[in-house]
Amino acid sequence: MDDRPYGIVYVGPSGEMGHPIACIGCDGHSVAGRGGAGAVMGSKKLKAIAILGTKQVPLHNSERVKTRSVELMREFSKRSAEKRTTGTTSAPTTFEKIGHLPLKYWVGETWGKADKIAAPYYNEILHAKPTFCAHCPYGCHRHIKLEEPKE
Repeated sequence: MDDRPYGIVYVGPSGEMGHPIACIGCDGHSVAGRGGAGAVMGSKKLKAIAILGTKQVPLHNSERVKTRSVELMREFSKRSAEKRTTGTTSAPTTFEKIGHLPLKYWVGETWGKADKIAAPYYNEILHAKPTFCAHCPYGCHRHIKLEEPKE
């Protein structure tokens, strides 16, 4: 594996087909999964973008950017403290209540079992631990250690 500092964003088959909920994969470990950005990238016939380099992006007022970044991170951290324990695993029950859970290709309104794939049940059963992206106070990703059943 190359140890040079590079980043890659990419789409899969759903992005290539322009599917409205297509995501953009980021560096093989995360996704930009809101708003169909993968469909937009696919519509431009972009399969992937790779960035290689070490130069810094010039900023007009770097001190102001640093100060504002710290302010925003503190505010975001305060607002997201409760969600940090569940991440996006709280979404299925919320979405099911408002009829927005993607059931049966979006034609089913309720399932009645969303709580079985959502927090807190999800975290308790799978012992899911929050995982944070670089410079993000939210920690919406979950790390789960799967073990083979003992025979």
